[in-house]
Amino acid sequence: MIRAFETLNPSERTQLFDLINNHDPALFPTLEKMVRVYGGVVYDGGLSQFSCWEEGRIRGAIALVTKEIEIKGEAFVHGVFIDEPAAFEGLLLRALEYLPKTPLEVKLGLPPKATELGEIAHRQGFREGYFLLELTYEEHSFAQTKTLRFDALTKKNRKLFQDSVNGAFLHSPNGAQLSEEEVDELIADNDGQDFMGIAFSGERAVGVYQLSLKDGIGWIDTIGIHPDHQGQGFGKAILEHGLNCLRAHGSSEIKLTVISSNENAVRLYRRHGFARERILSRWLEKTLH
Repeated sequence: MIRAFETLNPSERTQLFDLINNHDPALFPTLEKMVRVYGGVVYDGGLSQFSCWEEGRIRGAIALVTKEIEIKGEAFVHGVFIDEPAAFEGLLLRALEYLPKTPLEVKLGLPPKATELGEIAHRQGFREGYFLLELTYEEHSFAQTKTLRFDALTKKNRKLFQDSVNGAFLHSPNGAQLSEEEVDELIADNDGQDFMGIAFSGERAVGVYQLSLKDGIGWIDTIGIHPDHQGQGFGKAILEHGLNCLRAHGSSEIKLTVISSNENAVRLYRRHGFARERILSRWLEKTLH
Protein backbone atom coordinates (compact mmCIF):
# COMPACT_ATOMS: atom_id res chain seq x y z
CA MET A 1 0.00 0.00 0.00
CA ILE A 2 1.26 3.46 -0.91
CA ARG A 3 0.46 6.28 1.49
CA ALA A 4 0.90 10.05 1.43
CA PHE A 5 2.81 11.59 4.33
CA GLU A 6 -0.28 13.54 5.39
CA THR A 7 -2.08 10.25 6.24
CA LEU A 8 0.67 8.72 8.42
CA ASN A 9 0.16 8.43 12.17
CA PRO A 10 2.96 9.37 14.62
CA SER A 11 4.29 5.81 14.83
CA GLU A 12 4.43 5.52 11.03
CA ARG A 13 6.18 8.87 10.76
CA THR A 14 8.80 7.57 13.16
CA GLN A 15 9.28 4.51 10.92
CA LEU A 16 9.72 6.83 7.94
CA PHE A 17 12.28 8.89 9.85
CA ASP A 18 14.21 5.72 10.78
CA LEU A 19 14.22 4.57 7.13
CA ILE A 20 15.58 7.92 5.94
CA ASN A 21 18.11 8.09 8.76
CA ASN A 22 19.45 4.65 7.83
CA HIS A 23 20.06 5.82 4.25
CA ASP A 24 21.08 9.45 4.85
CA PRO A 25 21.71 10.36 8.51
CA ALA A 26 22.52 13.98 7.62
CA LEU A 27 19.25 14.81 5.85
CA PHE A 28 16.99 15.34 8.86
CA PRO A 29 18.69 15.88 12.23
CA THR A 30 15.39 15.33 14.08
CA LEU A 31 11.97 13.79 13.54
CA GLU A 32 10.44 17.23 14.08
CA LYS A 33 12.49 18.66 11.19
CA MET A 34 11.28 15.88 8.86
CA VAL A 35 7.65 16.48 9.85
CA ARG A 36 8.02 20.22 9.25
CA VAL A 37 9.61 19.71 5.82
CA TYR A 38 7.38 16.95 4.46
CA GLY A 39 4.27 18.58 5.91
CA GLY A 40 5.17 21.98 4.45
CA VAL A 41 4.40 23.87 1.28
CA VAL A 42 7.18 22.25 -0.79
CA TYR A 43 5.42 18.88 -0.56
CA ASP A 44 1.85 20.17 -0.86
CA GLY A 45 1.14 19.90 2.85
CA GLY A 46 2.25 16.27 2.96
CA LEU A 47 0.32 15.12 -0.11
CA SER A 48 3.31 14.66 -2.46
CA GLN A 49 5.61 12.58 -0.25
CA PHE A 50 4.83 8.89 -0.56
CA SER A 51 5.83 5.72 1.28
CA CYS A 52 5.23 2.04 0.57
CA TRP A 53 3.91 -0.19 3.38
CA GLU A 54 3.43 -3.93 3.73
CA GLU A 55 2.06 -5.59 6.86
CA GLY A 56 2.70 -2.45 8.89
CA ARG A 57 6.33 -2.10 7.84
CA ILE A 58 7.76 0.59 5.59
CA ARG A 59 9.52 -0.63 2.42
CA GLY A 60 10.53 2.61 0.73
CA ALA A 61 9.80 6.30 0.25
CA ILE A 62 9.84 8.94 -2.47
CA ALA A 63 9.12 12.68 -2.61
CA LEU A 64 7.77 14.93 -5.36
CA VAL A 65 8.25 18.69 -5.74
CA THR A 66 5.63 20.33 -7.94
CA LYS A 67 6.03 24.04 -7.16
CA GLU A 68 8.31 24.59 -10.18
CA ILE A 69 5.72 23.37 -12.69
CA GLU A 70 3.97 26.72 -13.18
CA ILE A 71 7.27 28.63 -13.19
CA LYS A 72 9.60 26.39 -15.21
CA GLY A 73 7.52 23.44 -16.41
CA GLU A 74 9.59 21.08 -14.24
CA ALA A 75 8.81 18.57 -11.48
CA PHE A 76 11.41 16.90 -9.27
CA VAL A 77 11.23 13.37 -7.87
CA HIS A 78 13.82 12.89 -5.16
CA GLY A 79 14.16 11.72 -1.56
CA VAL A 80 14.30 8.15 -2.87
CA PHE A 81 14.95 5.80 0.06
CA ILE A 82 14.35 2.16 -0.81
CA ASP A 83 14.90 -0.91 1.37
CA GLU A 84 13.28 -3.26 -1.15
CA PRO A 85 13.71 -2.43 -4.87
CA ALA A 86 10.33 -4.01 -5.67
CA ALA A 87 8.69 -1.09 -3.86
CA PHE A 88 10.29 1.54 -6.10
CA GLU A 89 8.24 1.11 -9.28
CA GLY A 90 4.92 1.55 -7.49
CA LEU A 91 6.21 4.63 -5.69
CA LEU A 92 7.50 6.14 -8.93
CA LEU A 93 4.20 5.50 -10.71
CA ARG A 94 2.28 7.04 -7.80
CA ALA A 95 4.43 10.17 -8.01
CA LEU A 96 3.85 10.41 -11.78
CA GLU A 97 0.09 9.94 -11.29
CA TYR A 98 0.06 12.89 -8.89
CA LEU A 99 1.33 15.26 -11.58
CA PRO A 100 -1.07 17.45 -13.60
CA LYS A 101 -1.88 16.32 -17.13
CA THR A 102 0.16 19.05 -18.78
CA PRO A 103 3.43 18.99 -20.76
CA LEU A 104 6.37 19.10 -18.39
CA GLU A 105 9.84 17.75 -17.69
CA VAL A 106 10.22 15.32 -14.78
CA LYS A 107 13.64 14.99 -13.14
CA LEU A 108 14.39 11.96 -10.98
CA GLY A 109 17.27 11.80 -8.50
CA LEU A 110 18.65 8.38 -7.56
CA PRO A 111 21.60 7.15 -5.47
CA PRO A 112 24.62 6.85 -7.81
CA LYS A 113 25.01 3.07 -7.44
CA ALA A 114 21.32 2.14 -7.47
CA THR A 115 21.60 0.10 -10.68
CA GLU A 116 18.33 -1.78 -10.23
CA LEU A 117 16.37 1.42 -9.57
CA GLY A 118 17.90 2.97 -12.68
CA GLU A 119 16.75 0.02 -14.78
CA ILE A 120 13.22 0.41 -13.42
CA ALA A 121 13.29 4.13 -14.26
CA HIS A 122 14.47 3.36 -17.80
CA ARG A 123 11.51 1.00 -18.24
CA GLN A 124 9.26 3.91 -17.27
CA GLY A 125 10.74 6.09 -20.02
CA PHE A 126 13.42 8.01 -18.11
CA ARG A 127 16.72 8.84 -19.82
CA GLU A 128 20.10 9.65 -18.28
CA GLY A 129 20.60 13.34 -17.47
CA TYR A 130 23.39 14.57 -15.20
CA PHE A 131 25.02 14.11 -11.78
CA LEU A 132 24.99 16.00 -8.51
CA LEU A 133 28.66 16.36 -7.58
CA GLU A 134 30.25 17.00 -4.20
CA LEU A 135 33.49 18.99 -4.47
CA THR A 136 35.97 19.42 -1.61
CA TYR A 137 38.16 22.48 -1.20
CA GLU A 138 41.89 21.80 -1.09
CA GLU A 139 43.77 25.09 -1.38
CA HIS A 140 43.91 28.13 -3.59
CA SER A 141 45.36 31.63 -3.48
CA PHE A 142 42.87 34.14 -4.83
CA ALA A 143 44.08 36.93 -7.04
CA GLN A 144 42.46 40.28 -6.31
CA THR A 145 38.69 39.96 -6.49
CA LYS A 146 35.87 42.46 -6.83
CA THR A 147 35.16 44.57 -3.75
CA LEU A 148 31.64 43.73 -2.62
CA ARG A 149 29.46 44.48 0.39
CA PHE A 150 27.77 41.53 2.05
CA ASP A 151 24.51 42.04 3.96
CA ALA A 152 23.25 39.14 6.07
CA LEU A 153 19.70 37.89 5.43
CA THR A 154 17.17 39.60 7.72
CA LYS A 155 13.46 40.30 7.77
CA LYS A 156 14.17 43.74 6.30
CA ASN A 157 15.85 42.46 3.13
CA ARG A 158 13.91 39.19 2.78
CA LYS A 159 12.07 40.28 -0.41
CA LEU A 160 15.31 41.37 -2.10
CA PHE A 161 16.95 38.09 -1.09
CA GLN A 162 14.01 36.09 -2.49
CA ASP A 163 14.00 38.03 -5.77
CA SER A 164 17.79 37.69 -6.09
CA VAL A 165 17.73 33.92 -5.57
CA ASN A 166 14.83 33.42 -7.95
CA GLY A 167 16.43 35.59 -10.63
CA ALA A 168 19.76 33.80 -10.33
CA PHE A 169 18.33 30.28 -10.58
CA LEU A 170 15.36 30.72 -12.92
CA HIS A 171 17.20 29.11 -15.84
CA SER A 172 19.71 27.06 -13.84
CA PRO A 173 19.77 23.22 -13.90
CA ASN A 174 17.81 21.94 -10.88
CA GLY A 175 17.36 25.55 -9.77
CA ALA A 176 14.38 26.01 -7.46
CA GLN A 177 12.39 29.16 -6.76
CA LEU A 178 12.09 30.31 -3.14
CA SER A 179 8.66 30.99 -1.67
CA GLU A 180 8.04 33.55 1.09
CA GLU A 181 7.51 30.71 3.56
CA GLU A 182 10.86 29.17 2.66
CA VAL A 183 12.62 32.52 3.09
CA ASP A 184 11.05 32.85 6.55
CA GLU A 185 12.43 29.40 7.44
CA LEU A 186 15.88 30.44 6.24
CA ILE A 187 15.73 33.57 8.41
CA ALA A 188 14.83 31.43 11.42
CA ASP A 189 17.68 29.01 10.66
CA ASN A 190 20.15 31.85 10.07
CA ASP A 191 19.34 33.30 13.50
CA GLY A 192 21.18 36.57 12.90
CA GLN A 193 24.39 34.93 11.67
CA ASP A 194 26.25 35.77 8.46
CA PHE A 195 25.68 32.39 6.78
CA MET A 196 23.15 33.75 4.27
CA GLY A 197 22.94 37.07 2.55
CA ILE A 198 23.10 39.39 -0.43
CA ALA A 199 26.20 40.64 -2.25
CA PHE A 200 26.21 44.27 -3.40
CA SER A 201 28.41 46.08 -5.89
CA GLY A 202 27.80 49.68 -4.92
CA GLU A 203 24.03 49.81 -4.46
CA ARG A 204 23.31 46.97 -6.90
CA ALA A 205 22.38 43.54 -5.57
CA VAL A 206 24.49 41.27 -7.79
CA GLY A 207 24.25 37.90 -6.06
CA VAL A 208 23.38 35.78 -3.05
CA TYR A 209 25.04 33.16 -0.89
CA GLN A 210 23.99 30.48 1.58
CA LEU A 211 26.46 28.70 3.87
CA SER A 212 26.14 26.12 6.64
CA LEU A 213 28.27 24.34 9.21
CA LYS A 214 27.53 20.68 9.96
CA ASP A 215 29.68 18.60 12.31
CA GLY A 216 32.65 20.90 11.75
CA ILE A 217 32.37 20.75 7.95
CA GLY A 218 31.60 24.00 6.17
CA TRP A 219 29.20 23.89 3.23
CA ILE A 220 28.77 26.45 0.48
CA ASP A 221 25.12 25.64 -0.19
CA THR A 222 24.38 28.37 -2.72
CA ILE A 223 26.18 30.95 -4.78
CA GLY A 224 23.89 32.71 -7.21
CA ILE A 225 24.61 35.56 -9.60
CA HIS A 226 21.78 37.42 -11.31
CA PRO A 227 21.94 36.88 -15.10
CA ASP A 228 22.46 40.64 -15.65
CA HIS A 229 25.70 40.48 -13.65
CA GLN A 230 27.22 37.16 -14.70
CA GLY A 231 30.69 36.99 -16.23
CA GLN A 232 31.96 40.02 -14.27
CA GLY A 233 33.94 38.26 -11.52
CA PHE A 234 31.24 38.47 -8.85
CA GLY A 235 31.01 34.69 -8.45
CA LYS A 236 34.69 34.48 -7.54
CA ALA A 237 34.34 37.30 -5.01
CA ILE A 238 31.32 35.67 -3.34
CA LEU A 239 33.14 32.32 -3.29
CA GLU A 240 36.11 33.90 -1.53
CA HIS A 241 33.77 35.54 1.00
CA GLY A 242 32.11 32.18 1.68
CA LEU A 243 35.43 30.43 2.24
CA ASN A 244 36.62 33.17 4.60
CA CYS A 245 33.35 33.12 6.53
CA LEU A 246 33.40 29.35 7.01
CA ARG A 247 37.05 29.41 8.09
CA ALA A 248 36.22 32.12 10.62
CA HIS A 249 33.54 29.84 12.07
CA GLY A 250 36.09 27.03 12.54
CA SER A 251 35.42 24.78 9.55
CA SER A 252 37.81 21.84 9.43
CA GLU A 253 36.89 21.15 5.80
CA ILE A 254 34.82 22.96 3.16
CA LYS A 255 32.58 21.32 0.57
CA LEU A 256 29.89 22.24 -1.93
CA THR A 257 27.55 20.55 -4.36
CA VAL A 258 27.05 21.40 -8.01
CA ILE A 259 25.14 19.96 -10.97
CA SER A 260 27.51 18.47 -13.55
CA SER A 261 25.63 20.11 -16.43
CA ASN A 262 26.15 23.58 -14.90
CA GLU A 263 29.48 23.86 -16.67
CA ASN A 264 30.18 27.49 -15.76
CA ALA A 265 29.83 26.77 -12.04
CA VAL A 266 31.91 23.58 -12.24
CA ARG A 267 34.71 25.49 -13.99
CA LEU A 268 34.59 28.30 -11.41
CA TYR A 269 34.93 25.93 -8.48
CA ARG A 270 37.65 23.80 -10.03
CA ARG A 271 39.68 26.89 -10.93
CA HIS A 272 39.54 28.08 -7.34
CA GLY A 273 40.63 25.13 -5.29
CA PHE A 274 37.79 22.59 -5.33
CA ALA A 275 39.49 19.45 -6.59
CA ARG A 276 38.30 16.25 -4.95
CA GLU A 277 35.05 15.02 -6.44
CA ARG A 278 32.33 12.53 -5.47
CA ILE A 279 29.03 11.72 -7.18
CA LEU A 280 26.16 12.20 -4.72
CA SER A 281 23.23 11.40 -6.98
CA ARG A 282 22.37 10.49 -10.53
CA TRP A 283 19.58 12.39 -12.26
CA LEU A 284 17.34 11.03 -14.98
CA GLU A 285 14.78 12.92 -17.06
CA LYS A 286 11.45 12.22 -18.72
CA THR A 287 9.33 14.49 -20.90
CA LEU A 288 5.57 14.25 -20.38
CA HIS A 289 3.36 15.41 -23.26
